[in-house]
Amino acid sequence: MYSPPYPVSYPFCPPVFVSAVHGLPAGPGLYPRFPENPGPGYPPVEPKQLISSATSFRKLLADGNVVLARLSDEPFARRLMIAAQAGRKQEVDRLMKDIAISSVLSARYTPSGLIVTVTPGVQDPACCVLTMSLKWGQ
Repeated sequence: MYSPPYPVSYPFCPPVFVSAVHGLPAGPGLYPRFPENPGPGYPPVEPKQLISSATSFRKLLADGNVVLARLSDEPFARRLMIAAQAGRKQEVDRLMKDIAISSVLSARYTPSGLIVTVTPGVQDPACCVLTMSLKWGQ
């Protein structure tokens, strides 16, 4: 174990010395900076797709809120869990489709939880996806 020749109060962090490497000067703040201009390898920034995706995602969040409200209803949650435990996937799918939202809703379940996926559907299916993982068991 390293023992310094001078008194040390613990916790002790030994000093870090930065030496000159490959001709660059040593010390803090003297490292070369990353270029602020990304260079010719990237296309110009066009935020239309991001704005469109964010707008669509807000709709998914609203629909997700409706799904969560329905799953918070105890009789509905009980029916869903009983069907899932019995392995009746068609009944689970029917119960999930009974939740009235304008987006496309799909559900998968495991012994420990429910995974609900909300997608925008026909208007822009590739823009965004909302996935909610809800625990219902150990």
